[in-house]
Amino acid sequence: SSAGFTATLPAGWKEVPASSAMRKISYGIEGTDIDFYLTALSMGDVPSNVNRWRGQVGLPNATPAEIDQDVEVFTAGGHEMKYIEIYNEEGGKGIIAAIIDLAPSYWYFTGKGTVQELKAHASHMKAFLESIQFEGHNH
Repeated sequence: SSAGFTATLPAGWKEVPASSAMRKISYGIEGTDIDFYLTALSMGDVPSNVNRWRGQVGLPNATPAEIDQDVEVFTAGGHEMKYIEIYNEEGGKGIIAAIIDLAPSYWYFTGKGTVQELKAHASHMKAFLESIQFEGHNH
């Protein structure tokens, strides 16, 4: 992949043109309005990013301890991935995100959409993330 990784795409997923120059790659998920994409930035503080995402879906900030309880950590391509699902049931919006430290940058896979669509596709997003192999970064 020109994005610097390979992964197994779930059925119904396809690469789509990125809507922003910041995005390395974007995916469309058939039958949904989910926006799932990858960005690479130089900042990787988990609590700040999680609270920014919480604000985007209309939730108040959480403490670092609360965030630690909600973050699932697993390994993909030999790298630690921090994975979180954020749902505002009342507002109907959510974000599923993963942060990978690929120093000197951090990669952010972010899926935004309705709570209903995200919950229906969360297992596919997680399987995709777990299948990632980073080009030049695998251990």
